[in-house]
Amino acid sequence: MGSQIPIRLLVLAVVALGSSQVATTASWIVWSMDLNAGKALIAGAAAFAGSAPLIFGALKYLMRSDA
Repeated sequence: MGSQIPIRLLVLAVVALGSSQVATTASWIVWSMDLNAGKALIAGAAAFAGSAPLIFGALKYLMRSDA
């Protein structure tokens, strides 16, 4: 993975935006099934926490010099 600051910031932004999109979609799905804000918030937080490491790992794998 690149050691330059702009590349790291770009990767961080992509991970944050991608995970936010996954969390928002999960929250909307839960909200549409059951109009409960607590369940939607928990589902969104779980989706964000689950997708952030996956997206970061995929980007780290793709940015390897031997890939």
